[in-house]
Amino acid sequence: MPYDFFLSRYNQAYTCETAAFCESLVNKTEVPVPGSDGLIALMMALAADRSAAENRWVSMSEIVKTVTHCTSILQNQVGAALHSLGVTGSSVNEEEKKEL
Repeated sequence: MPYDFFLSRYNQAYTCETAAFCESLVNKTEVPVPGSDGLIALMMALAADRSAAENRWVSMSEIVKTVTHCTSILQNQVGAALHSLGVTGSSVNEEEKKEL
């Protein structure tokens, strides 16, 4: 796959999303795509990368623990979003929350 595959293929989408984000900043309105969506996309990419590198299935809960020192509110938002998408293995139990 070429290095710039996604930028070439999805250039118009990136341009529109960036313009909408800037417009929301200028107009002080809600952004069209919340930060939690971006965090979920990042976690999915990190899970895919780890899965390829280690040749195994990687659960989202493994990635949640390594991404950042998320607040429990953010963990709950991410968990709820992943659950709504039907992603399993994404919950963070109480013991794991203490580690964060």
